[in-house]
Amino acid sequence: MKREHPFDALWSRGMRGFGTWDEATTRLFDQVLRSRALLEPLATSLSAQWRAKAVLRRLRDASLREAGVATTDDLARAHAATLRVEARLLDLLEAQQRTRRELAALREQLERDPNA
Repeated sequence: MKREHPFDALWSRGMRGFGTWDEATTRLFDQVLRSRALLEPLATSLSAQWRAKAVLRRLRDASLREAGVATTDDLARAHAATLRVEARLLDLLEAQQRTRRELAALREQLERDPNA
């Protein structure tokens, strides 16, 4: 027969207590997060903040354009265009190197067999 350690009973009581606390907390959060009384004001407040942020961004961008300074959107578009140009240049460079290798191979073949 296996002897129980003195702390086994204490451990199992602690785990039962944690399970009870976990269930109660989960139920409470479920009720709170499903409550319209909490969610509607939060959603309204968040929407208002987003709209205000959009208005402020448009005003900032307009004033920056008037001053002749690039906006973050302008910089992002320029960056994207630069990346596209860079990719195209790399493609062209790769094609040029491939063409040079093919021409070198043809020259070698002609040097070996001029009648080919």
